[in-house]
Amino acid sequence: MGPFTPIAFITRRINTAMPDPGRMVSASERAHLRVLWRDTRLLFADASGHWEPWVPEPGTTMLVITAWNPDAGNASAADNASADADLHADLADLIPQRIRGAGDGWHEDGWAVPHDPARSLALIRRYRQVAAWVVTADGRRLLWRDGLLDEA
Repeated sequence: MGPFTPIAFITRRINTAMPDPGRMVSASERAHLRVLWRDTRLLFADASGHWEPWVPEPGTTMLVITAWNPDAGNASAADNASADADLHADLADLIPQRIRGAGDGWHEDGWAVPHDPARSLALIRRYRQVAAWVVTADGRRLLWRDGLLDEA
């Protein structure tokens, strides 16, 4: 083993602390998360600030992504807010729409933007998400960080 340097130590810590963003998602992990996310409601804030059901315009395909809770963990409110602000800035040219994914007793705020397969996958990986929703007026599918897209 070579001499200790702060950079080598930091690099080892980063490489061991953060999972590979493109790593395969196991079949059991997919099955577990599909059950958890099956009943997720996608909502948007109307003009009065009330959350209402959201469906994209007919003929469009949208990506719904959050930066909250990377790697399906539990980040602090401050970390989630910071990651969300970074994601919003990355999406600014796409005119993102605020979306909330809500389930039984939980929610995560995110953004809807036009889906482009390469860009969508890069965003999922950059923000360390396990998956994001690809949504049309007819339904939605999960795009996993390893690039697999669930069947309709």
